[in-house]
Amino acid sequence: MAYGDLIKAICLVALIEMFEEWPIDNASDGAAPFSDKATVLAKCVTFLKGAKDALETDPMSDDFETSMQRSSFSL
Repeated sequence: MAYGDLIKAICLVALIEMFEEWPIDNASDGAAPFSDKATVLAKCVTFLKGAKDALETDPMSDDFETSMQRSSFSL
């Protein structure tokens, strides 16, 4: 879950740097509301704090670290 939150935060930051508004969550009907830059960045901080808390509660396994992460990438 922490890795997913990290990736979502990275993606949202990249997108909000290119566009004035961006939807934070998907909608099944395609009508996801768009949010302004401050709201998107605040949500990114929430995702990152959640990822940090999740890793403190349930650290990554050695298997995940060696098979999924690049050696130069540190959470």
